[in-house]
Amino acid sequence: MQLLGKMLGDPNKKELNHIQPIIDQINAFEPTIKKLSDKELAAKTQEFRSQLYLYLKGGMVLEDELVSIFREALENIEPFAAKCSMLNYIPPSPSNAG
Repeated sequence: MQLLGKMLGDPNKKELNHIQPIIDQINAFEPTIKKLSDKELAAKTQEFRSQLYLYLKGGMVLEDELVSIFREALENIEPFAAKCSMLNYIPPSPSNAG
């Protein structure tokens, strides 16, 4: 079992290697954040919450807007689709009937 583990590698190490660039980006903020006073840090926390709220709210608004746009497009396209399917119908010719 240990031989197989050595051959395949540690899955935890693979995951850590995969997310390491993100960890490095987060750690790069540390010196700036350490310099903040308690009051400034509290303000930053509120700022982050506001940004997150706007991001999430924007996503919901966008999603709702997309649904209404698709619905409107579908309502406008359906009559044309019905016409096209009628136009593409080719009845059998009398010469092939038998």
